Amino acid sequence: MRVTRLAPTAVRDIEVSLSALASEHGLTNVFNPSPVFDGKTVHLAFRAESTPGERPFRAYYARFVDGVATEFVELSKVREKFSLLRVADPKLVKLGPEVYATFNSGHVHGAENDIYLQRVAPTAGPPQRCRFPGRARIEKNWGFFLTPDGDLAVMYRLSPLKVLEHVDGKLGTNDDLTFDEPGYVASSAHFPSVHIGSQPLPLPDGRLLVMANRVFPVKVIGRFYAGRLAIVDPTAREIDWLGNAFFIHRFREMLPLPRTRPNPNLLACTYFSGLTTDGDDLVTAYGVNDLDFGIARIPARDLPPNMKVADA
Repeated sequence: MRVTRLAPTAVRDIEVSLSALASEHGLTNVFNPSPVFDGKTVHLAFRAESTPGERPFRAYYARFVDGVATEFVELSKVREKFSLLRVADPKLVKLGPEVYATFNSGHVHGAENDIYLQRVAPTAGPPQRCRFPGRARIEKNWGFFLTPDGDLAVMYRLSPLKVLEHVDGKLGTNDDLTFDEPGYVASSAHFPSVHIGSQPLPLPDGRLLVMANRVFPVKVIGRFYAGRLAIVDPTAREIDWLGNAFFIHRFREMLPLPRTRPNPNLLACTYFSGLTTDGDDLVTAYGVNDLDFGIARIPARDLPPNMKVADA
């Protein structure tokens, strides 16, 4: 195993564009960005405060063309219309020619929350609630993707791997989207403490590349987070490849945070929320201790062997 620092390979122009947009709109504490690069256009979802110290954090979407913001939307505003507690953990995923944001409605004490999927480009669509009969009470991150046949599907859990099929509801409409388990058993292979981070990227052979979050629990006092690349075969229900690099921002951000940290259960983290391509480069995005963010190119030595990403 090795540790790869991503700060030296930062995509500075996009980081600067996001920081400038936040400053223009008075946003503070920007973290957990989730980008989709599409030629000269960059789509970004992220979390931030509209005023210093605000809780809960808000969710935003921005579109940049040649580094200039051409659209800026507060995704959190849908909570007022749909009576949601909050819009949490926004992430972007490209499904065919369209870009969608997925988010959850936060941690609800004593009740269920929900996962949503909402088109943001080329035009905005309604948020669609995602249903699964076998769901947990609190859901956080689902990985959405299109199968080689063009069907919508979900990576529900990374380890042990569980994949869901889309069984009802039309994508891009007001319908709820219902998913269920296929008729075969999920893989029994288990990599402890590896969880879905980014939305999955499709590979030409139908497999999926995902930046996972590797959790290192420290009994009683909290958790550390770092990233790890994985390739998933959704048909075989297996993790085919798990990279030997752990990704962090910098070593100094992995020192335990003071007691004033935003998340009391978090010791330190590089939390991965995005994975996209820029030409032949693989670009990942992450939050740093719920306080800052990074967008960086993954060094060639850490890429999967013979990696090629499917055309959109």
